[in-house]
Amino acid sequence: MKAFSLDSDSLSYFLGYTLLHYERPAIVSAWMSDVEVKLPVNNQFDERRYRLSELIPKLETEPTVVINSTESHNEYIVSRVKDHAEIIGVDDLHAKAIISREALYAGSANITQRGFGVNRELCKIVENEYHSTTEYLKRELGINRKGP
Repeated sequence: MKAFSLDSDSLSYFLGYTLLHYERPAIVSAWMSDVEVKLPVNNQFDERRYRLSELIPKLETEPTVVINSTESHNEYIVSRVKDHAEIIGVDDLHAKAIISREALYAGSANITQRGFGVNRELCKIVENEYHSTTEYLKRELGINRKGP
């Protein structure tokens, strides 16, 4: 298994890359904010920086957003993306991940302003050994989502 580290500020770019290039990725974070997402150069979007709540409705895919359902902090982002993403609330969630069929970020950074740029976080990108976002969520986190 190949793995590499990145600084927490680079998570914004990894999130943008994953949302742009993969079908039905998953964003898992106990606490989630309307963070700035940086996109790679592409032909689909004029801008390279969007708030998460602005980007998700523009995507050609429906991501899965998994949050801690007991945290009121998450209500804002859920209210902004619920019509364009599958929302799954998990009472005891503490995991943080960005998952595609090929790779995943797993680390300590929540998808928040502090996690992306203020706190010193541990961030690793590894190959998704299941080659499926749905299978990873099911086997590693015990989370079932709609569809494949």
